[in-house]
Amino acid sequence: MLSLMKCLRFSLIMGRMGRLQSLDVKLFCATALDFFRNQNLDSTSKEIYVSTFSKAAATSAPYRELLECCLSKK
Repeated sequence: MLSLMKCLRFSLIMGRMGRLQSLDVKLFCATALDFFRNQNLDSTSKEIYVSTFSKAAATSAPYRELLECCLSKK
């Protein structure tokens, strides 16, 4: 049953590919911010995380939104 659930989740993700609605952006930001806050990253790892997304934020609004959240709640 567990493998069936993984398959269902994966198919949901695949069905969302190519769509970028406000719900998708909110889920992306919530997931990435949860990782940033709850993985016990040291300051160097947090800087690398922010740096990585900074490069993508130059061309993508969802990444800019994520960076704003990370930087405001460090």
